[in-house]
Amino acid sequence: MVAFSGSEEKNRISIAQVQKAKDEWETTLDALPQHNCLLDRSCHVLRTNLTVETWRLGKVGEVLGARPHELLHPECHDPECYLHRFCTEMKLKLSGGSVLECEAEDKGLQRYLRLQAQPVKPGVGNETAKSASFAVLVVHDITESKQADKDRRLMETTLKQAEESIMITDPEGIIRYVNPMVERTSGYSRQDLIGQKTSIFKSGKHDDSFYKDLWTTISAKKAWRGSFINKKKNGSLFYEEQTITPILDSNGTIVNYISIKRDVTHEVMLEERLRQSLKMEAVGVMAGGIAHEINQPLNSLKVTADGMLFWHIEGKEVLPEKILRNCLLT
Repeated sequence: MVAFSGSEEKNRISIAQVQKAKDEWETTLDALPQHNCLLDRSCHVLRTNLTVETWRLGKVGEVLGARPHELLHPECHDPECYLHRFCTEMKLKLSGGSVLECEAEDKGLQRYLRLQAQPVKPGVGNETAKSASFAVLVVHDITESKQADKDRRLMETTLKQAEESIMITDPEGIIRYVNPMVERTSGYSRQDLIGQKTSIFKSGKHDDSFYKDLWTTISAKKAWRGSFINKKKNGSLFYEEQTITPILDSNGTIVNYISIKRDVTHEVMLEERLRQSLKMEAVGVMAGGIAHEINQPLNSLKVTADGMLFWHIEGKEVLPEKILRNCLLT
């Protein structure tokens, strides 16, 4: 059994603690989703985490000594490549102690990347560390967030340019979003509506049972479809066809309602005019029928009178029973 002096024991414990801390740090570094590299003063890789293998750039032991451009773009020889320019600028920036960042769409990796290079500043008098390391390069894969931003911008553009009125409320019916068509249709501005209840549009033309049926339907996580008579900011009424759909979170809880509405006032007015026109046409037909029924006997009398006059001029006798028979036959 080997015996250690007090100082040797302390050194052994210290070395073990340092090794443990190193192992824990490297385990933590390897668990990070970002690609982390420790670079020397010539921008060669001294250490990299396991993300290099997750991204299929090579094995950890095989990429040591490579430069970031060679590591990420092994077959690229374009001097205008964003990564080539970044690495060239990195040498200049980091030697002066400056941080360098950039974002780019990497067509080779088919990812959006954010690169951050941070100089390593060793302690005073630590010449070994100063000559051994230069910077930490962290490469973030921001593809999902970029795609989410792109989807969000597309959605915002779609909502703004939609010909339908689109409104989003919270579960209590408080308005949280309106698109420009809601403003144009109702006369209210966005500032007027955000934070207000949807009852701001109430016209008084619907009874309580109408709204009870609506809330019962959407509270049961079902879509409601129907027509509203709503009131504009100036007090005038307008007609809307509307679909209200519950928005659920991952737990199935209602977090919002989205309402898609279409102003059908013009169509309703046209239908009303058509209905009035048909009524007037029906009245005209009825009046014509009545006039025909009235005129028919009069025509018979006129024919009979003309016949009597003719017979009188001819000097013929006009018998009353013959006159009556002619009227009845006509």
